[in-house]
Amino acid sequence: MVAQPLTAFLSYPHERLDQAREIYNFLRSVGVSVWVDKESLIGGQQWDRERASAQSRADLAILVCSSEAFSRDGVIHREIKDAVNRCRNTPLGHICLVPVRIEEISLPDELSDYHYVDFFRPDWQFQLARSLDLKFQQSNLQPPGALTEFIRVLENAGGIALKTLKNSDASFEAEANYLCIKKRVCFGASLIPKSHLSFSEGF
Repeated sequence: MVAQPLTAFLSYPHERLDQAREIYNFLRSVGVSVWVDKESLIGGQQWDRERASAQSRADLAILVCSSEAFSRDGVIHREIKDAVNRCRNTPLGHICLVPVRIEEISLPDELSDYHYVDFFRPDWQFQLARSLDLKFQQSNLQPPGALTEFIRVLENAGGIALKTLKNSDASFEAEANYLCIKKRVCFGASLIPKSHLSFSEGF
């Protein structure tokens, strides 16, 4: 497989900026390139033109889904429609978008065919990581070492304290109450049962 980055487009309603920030930090921590307006736009750029261009270039759309996203007008509806339309040209069975539910809501019919990740569940990072890993495989791209190691650690944790693990991309340390990836990104954890992790940094 070819070693090159996969780019995700992160769409969210502005009321859910805090949750979008956590998702953004997680994606970056496992080696995924992310386009999100608050981080990626440069002063003076035409924001809607840049948004549309970034979404068309992205390999994957991450859609933050909440009641606000579907209850009012706004650019997020264009982002959702564009993501769904792009999926029509994606090979059958390949991941093209991942809905992330911030709360227990029913998704609109346009998204009902796509399995979602629940942000309010303690294993949301692990579930999203599995989606990313599958997308890398389907794209014939080498997953980042940080992503592979993150999945491996959580698959093997099984509710026990973790050993110190190292690879070329990330160094993992674990003691009784925390797991830290040494890139200024730390996960809160304690005897991790299939992952209950959260981020403190934001864009």
